Amino acid sequence: MLVVGLVRVPGALGRVFVDDVGEDLLHQLEIVARVVHRSPLSGVCAVRSGPRRVPEIDRGAARRDAFGAKLWRPPKAPPIDGYGNYPAWPRHAAQVPGFPPRRWPEGLAELKSCGKAWPHEWCGETRPLFCPEFASRPDDRRFRLQCDVVVVGGGPTGLLLARELALHGASAVVLEKAPEPRTEPKANGLVGQSVELLHYRGLLDRFRPEAQFVGRVPAFTFGSVPLPLARLGDSPLQLLALPQPRLEALLTECVTERGVPIRRGCAVEGLAQDRDGVTVQVRGPEGEEHVRASYVVGCDGAHSTVRERAGIEFPGTTKPDVTKIGHVTLPPDIVAADGNGLELPQTGPLPLGWRHTDRGRIGVMSTRPGVHIVTVTENDPAGADPAAPLTLQELRSSAARVLGEEVPMTAAHWLSRVVNQSRLAARYRAGRVLLAGDAAHLFPVGGSSLNVGMTDAVNLGWKLAAVLRDGPAALLDTYHDERYPAAERTLAQAEGQAVMMASSEEAAALRELFAELVSHDAALRHIAELIHGSDIRHGQPGHGEGADADAHPLVGRLVPDLAFDAEAGGPSGVAELLVEGRPVLLDLAGRTAVAEAGSRWAKRVEPVAARCAGAAPADALLIRPDGWVAWAAGSGETDAAVHAGLTRALRFWFGSPD
Repeated sequence: MLVVGLVRVPGALGRVFVDDVGEDLLHQLEIVARVVHRSPLSGVCAVRSGPRRVPEIDRGAARRDAFGAKLWRPPKAPPIDGYGNYPAWPRHAAQVPGFPPRRWPEGLAELKSCGKAWPHEWCGETRPLFCPEFASRPDDRRFRLQCDVVVVGGGPTGLLLARELALHGASAVVLEKAPEPRTEPKANGLVGQSVELLHYRGLLDRFRPEAQFVGRVPAFTFGSVPLPLARLGDSPLQLLALPQPRLEALLTECVTERGVPIRRGCAVEGLAQDRDGVTVQVRGPEGEEHVRASYVVGCDGAHSTVRERAGIEFPGTTKPDVTKIGHVTLPPDIVAADGNGLELPQTGPLPLGWRHTDRGRIGVMSTRPGVHIVTVTENDPAGADPAAPLTLQELRSSAARVLGEEVPMTAAHWLSRVVNQSRLAARYRAGRVLLAGDAAHLFPVGGSSLNVGMTDAVNLGWKLAAVLRDGPAALLDTYHDERYPAAERTLAQAEGQAVMMASSEEAAALRELFAELVSHDAALRHIAELIHGSDIRHGQPGHGEGADADAHPLVGRLVPDLAFDAEAGGPSGVAELLVEGRPVLLDLAGRTAVAEAGSRWAKRVEPVAARCAGAAPADALLIRPDGWVAWAAGSGETDAAVHAGLTRALRFWFGSPD
């Protein structure tokens, strides 16, 4: 029989009497003693009921007490670090429940120990212990998690997510494997809804001075077929032409301004989650350490360690084609006078865009003066290791084989070999581990990856922060429910483009037919909205069957950038309302039912009364922090229907009323 007695005395936990003590229990008690070191154990007294020998813990620290049994006192605890934990401790031992009390079952600590002498090493064995001291010390910094969220990956998606978390009041740390900021221009900018989201956060004007183009793009391509979007008058497709290294540098500034640490040279090697948090095993410049957080988000790319350790499947296919990409300098005498292509001696004019031959395809474009991007895919490439670095000579040879004529390239600024993949994570969430960006989805053609990834970040950031503040737990389920179909839709159009871009007679016929279709304005607009991502409409969770069909057309879509009547005073438009990421109840018609229902959530949802400069698309809008419309009232709805619908939406997205 095992009996443990905890005797409370002023300023101390008291003596712990153990009958039939075992070595494992003494080590567990040792952890408790260290955790509550401000009220230390006065001693661990092992009382033998028979001839069994009490195991020795530390010969130097042990002595006999009045009972004749060995008495062990814990050594003096080391000082706490900037996170409120002991640097010398394994991270899991410092995470004793109790702070904040709202996230931990009272009195229960999930401590891990391997049963070895102190200091304990990490292992997967979990022992529940009762810690009576934490309830009286909810403000003790030793009980705190290191941060709310660990963001793994310091690319555009991870950086934007970190900023979103900080904007919404959650603490975060970014762990980036690369020791220095990347200089490779993997992407040439953003296209789609992510540009609108940067505008709504007030970041687009900050990025504008360094961009080659910002705004509604007059032309684009789909599957190498030109899209003359200027013909529509108001192009649905928005573009930010900014090379990825500069985009990351600007986002890094935005993140550090919010006080979020970015730890470079830190590779994640493992993670373990329990019901109260996640412990991340990190290999950094100073060796191995463990970081503890409530949630972990993997933004660590196609070969995501987070996804692998969380056991999330990543089904899909790897394409047989190998695409070679080079940012190169070309001789000035072959660049067309208007800058819109090349003039080759034998081939003649080679316009910016794509050229297909029976041997493959070649693309030429330019995003900055003096540098052209040459992309080559061969139908029957010469044997080369896809993992080997691409050389300038190899790119020249591939271009010559496809065109039948050499394209002179005098210098290379960046070279890469790409094997395209089509993959979509089976789920975006596994407990307290979530995925975003390329860790969750890969598309076989460029142009969409950053747009979808950064939209993931804005969708997830406010939801994680809300749940950490005791918001509705169902919010995290909506992340997968909303972003998975969006990625699925993007993957479908990307696969279609990949088929159209093949150099075959069948693909050529498909391109010809597609060009005929987009000669019609309605089809052209639909394709542009497809690329932009605005054709996606989120459902209405918690509203019952048929709710989506009956909902206002704006519900489930990104709110339009409405301009307000300047004479009425107040904000100039919707974009101004969303800069700080607060949810907004926008009343455009002065309806009493809107004010009455919204007043109960006034501390969490900002009520704004305004008049549109033009025709209002609805009487009222409930706008989520990410800019999506959660509810809208049409002009023909009764006050009772408006009150009921708004109350239901407010309760689902923002919890019980104040």
